[in-house]
Amino acid sequence: MKISKGILWVTGLILVVYAIGVFVNPAQTIGASGVQLPTPDAVADGRATYGGFVGGVGLFLIFSAINSTRVGAGLWLMVFGLGGFAVGRTLAVLIDSAAATSQTLRLVVFEAVLTALGVIGLWLLPKAQAPTTSNRSAGAI
Repeated sequence: MKISKGILWVTGLILVVYAIGVFVNPAQTIGASGVQLPTPDAVADGRATYGGFVGGVGLFLIFSAINSTRVGAGLWLMVFGLGGFAVGRTLAVLIDSAAATSQTLRLVVFEAVLTALGVIGLWLLPKAQAPTTSNRSAGAI
C-alpha cells in the first residue's frame, strides 16, 4: 500500500506543479511542448485545460493517496487518464508522421511510464483494496 500511495503522491505533485506553471506562465509552460497560444481565448483555454483540469487530476491523486479508501480509484484514474494521453499521442504519430517530434515522443514515454506505474500500484494493492464490482456498495464511488 505504501508504494501505491507513493506513486499517487509523486504523480499528483508532478501534475500540480505543472498546472501551477501553466497558471503563472502559460505561453512558456505549454509552449515547451510546441503548442502556441496566439489569442487571449487560447490562453484562457490553455489555463483551463492544462492548468485547471490537469491540476484537478493531480489534486485528486494526492487526495487518493491521503484517503486509503480511494487509493484504487486514484490509480485507475492514472491508468485511464494518463494512458489515454499516451494512446492519443501514439495514434497522432501513427496518423501523421509529422507529429513524431522528439517532444511528442518524450511525452509518450513519460505518460506511458506513469501509466505503467499506475498498473504496478494497482497490482500491489491488497486484494481487499482493489475496486471490483463485487465489493462496491450501491451508489458508492
